[in-house]
Amino acid sequence: MAGEQPSTSSRGGGGGSEGSDGGGGGEAPQPRMPQPHRCNARVEDFVQAIVTWDWSGKIQPTWRLLRKCLKSEPGQEPTDPYLIIKDPQAYLDPKRFQGSHPGPVQRVGRAEPQHRPRPGTCTQSSSAMKYAATLAVLAALAVSTAVAATPPSYVASVAHQKAGTQPYPRGCNNRAITIAVGQGSSAVTYDFTVDSGSGLLELSCASSTSNANCPKALTNSYKLSSSKVLNTQATCTAAGSGCLLPGSQQCYYSQGLTGGTGFNGNKGVFAKDTITVKNMLSGSLSFPAAFACAEATWKCSETDTSCIQGNQTCPSTAAAASNILKGGCVGDNAGIEAGFTFSLGGRPSAAALPEQVFQSGLIKNRTLGFCWQPPQKDSNCSAALASNSAVVFGPARPAALKNAVLSVSPLINATFGPTTGAAASTHTFRSNVAGVYIPGGNGVQPWKTSYNGSVPSVLWDSGAYGSSEVPTPVFNAFLNYYTAARAKAVNEWSGIFTISNCDAKKLCGSNTPPGAHACQYIALPSNATAVHRVAARNALLSMYPPSIDIQLEGGAIAPLPAAFAVNDCQGSGYTSQAGVAVCSYVQAPPAGTGGGAGYFWVAGPWFTSRFVQFDLSPSPPEFPTATAGVIRFSNTIASCAF
Repeated sequence: MAGEQPSTSSRGGGGGSEGSDGGGGGEAPQPRMPQPHRCNARVEDFVQAIVTWDWSGKIQPTWRLLRKCLKSEPGQEPTDPYLIIKDPQAYLDPKRFQGSHPGPVQRVGRAEPQHRPRPGTCTQSSSAMKYAATLAVLAALAVSTAVAATPPSYVASVAHQKAGTQPYPRGCNNRAITIAVGQGSSAVTYDFTVDSGSGLLELSCASSTSNANCPKALTNSYKLSSSKVLNTQATCTAAGSGCLLPGSQQCYYSQGLTGGTGFNGNKGVFAKDTITVKNMLSGSLSFPAAFACAEATWKCSETDTSCIQGNQTCPSTAAAASNILKGGCVGDNAGIEAGFTFSLGGRPSAAALPEQVFQSGLIKNRTLGFCWQPPQKDSNCSAALASNSAVVFGPARPAALKNAVLSVSPLINATFGPTTGAAASTHTFRSNVAGVYIPGGNGVQPWKTSYNGSVPSVLWDSGAYGSSEVPTPVFNAFLNYYTAARAKAVNEWSGIFTISNCDAKKLCGSNTPPGAHACQYIALPSNATAVHRVAARNALLSMYPPSIDIQLEGGAIAPLPAAFAVNDCQGSGYTSQAGVAVCSYVQAPPAGTGGGAGYFWVAGPWFTSRFVQFDLSPSPPEFPTATAGVIRFSNTIASCAF
């Protein structure tokens, strides 16, 4: 309060000011000045904090103690204690070791007990010794634990991607990671799809070859120089292709992607330069990496095997290679895909981003995490769209799952791509499926099947937009549920809501099924209340089973959502709600693909609202005999904060 006088109370026993020997009495103490941070940590506290750091982003008690020993101010500390190991003198402040004491500061008016210094605790006279001892211990720790000197996890924020003809991102589709390719002022920034079904980091490059294939020069793409092109058999094989062009000695690649009416592919050469991952939430990722420089496009019908082989087979002579890079324009500043896979021997997929992070020694084991959250406007049109999803290189988990028990299933050896030719090979993430269960409800009986003998697999593919492909018998059971439940919903809500079909590509995105079940819609009046919006959403969701439960080898159940509610946001900034829709991505394999009996292919709808971790470490604890690692995943989570 204003006008309040300093206290004249004295400490019990002496009444002297703080720091006196207690011989005087009766004098008022001087007003206390703010004290600087004082380092009370023991030398062993530093070691304890470093070896027990769990990388969840949560400040541990020992780390709180260490923070007072740093030069930085609160909130500006290094992101992890390994940085202190690398350069302790840059982080530790010797001034904060001065005046260190073994116990808390005693307040005026309280008796000060007699303290005994703890073993290893610094006193006033030994502060310099403590500082020197700490530097020595950290230096020894850096030498003896070289792997520990690098953070075992890196977390990057990833953004929602628009899909199909969507005006803004919504529904369950891909995520994009931002990467700069090149060094210094010559670096070019690209956005890439995060694709756990690919073995390539692939982008459009500006070169004499690509410029000849395009109507105008690629001015916003990475400028490819001959010095950056992989030109030996060893480096070409390590990149995943192995096709060294006769004559030019360039490492050739050609990657075909299925798409609607056939194969749409890109081709070019492998190069190597510095890449820097942007929007990092933890750690810093910048290192030399190999990538596929797309210089031409090609297209073949799905049945034209001669066309496909002509583009993907490695030419055997210089004459055959002379025109191999002629084709269509790859487009300017096109981040075509970022493969998020690992190699498991054989032809490596070293051009996949996580594999290169591992090969560079930045993470200890082949461990990768995905944490997807839905776009904000799916639940609230007035919300601003922002990145709320992340990828993790290493074993870190979201804060909400630090101590959670995750579902787990062994992965199987599953190489994707030819064993010869110019297409990069990769190890895809797949698990065996033991059975399927579709819960009943709304008057529909549950349905289940078990697989004996020929066991199907499920492909965990984050880059396939809305794909939720299931074997034909499973799809038929799902469709029977939808047909019966929709008829019931239309009847029950008659006179209140009008349920109609909608455009799945516009509202839901890409890889949507052709049937009416893919998109159902209820228009809302401009004066609709929150109660009306919730009722409309529930009416639409009632037409679908809550999930299609994929029962995996090892006993885990991976629920595949059957439908998602999304808002139809209109107006300036898409902030007003015109209606509510439900998107279902469940579909059967395309006719003639041979996948009707046993193939599951899941992408955004399964990844959304959960954390997924692929761990290819040797002998995972849950399944020590697994030769291809394991997949771990959570139930629904509401935050990807680390």
